[in-house]
Amino acid sequence: MSIPKEHQKTLENYYAALKSVDMEAWMKCHSPDVAYNVHGATPVSGRWEGIDCVVQDLLPRLFSLLEPSSANIPVRWQLMLADERRSAVIFDGESKTLSGEDYNNRYLQLHQFDDNGLIEEVWEFFDSDLATTVLFSDDEQQPMSSKPFRY
Repeated sequence: MSIPKEHQKTLENYYAALKSVDMEAWMKCHSPDVAYNVHGATPVSGRWEGIDCVVQDLLPRLFSLLEPSSANIPVRWQLMLADERRSAVIFDGESKTLSGEDYNNRYLQLHQFDDNGLIEEVWEFFDSDLATTVLFSDDEQQPMSSKPFRY
C-alpha cells in the first residue's frame, strides 16, 4: 500500500483531532471546498459542501444528540487501502446519547486528497439503521441536506 507521506500525516492529524475534539486542527485537514457524502436516509445523509457547511450544519446536528463527555471517536482506526489520491479507513466510534443509550457504530470513510495533501472529498458509510434507531428515532427522517450523495 503506497500512500504519500503528506496524506498519511493528514489522516493521522484528522483522526487525532477527531478523538480529542480539536475542531481547529480537524478543519485544517480539509480543503475549504471539501464535500462530505454521507450515505443512508438519516437526517444527516446527503452531500454537504464546504468546510463551513460541514462545521455549522452537519456536525452540530449529529453531535447535539450525544453526551459530550461520552464521545470516543475514533476508538481505533485502520488504513485499509491507499493510492496517490485516495484512502479507505475503517474506524469505530463509541458514545452515549443524551438519554444515556449506547451508540457504538463502525464507519468506512473514503478520502480524496487535493494537490496540497488536504482532504477534498469524503464518502462515509455506517450502520444507518442503528443511527436511525438510536439517534434519530424522535426526529423527522428527511435528510437536512438538499443535495444527494454523489459518487
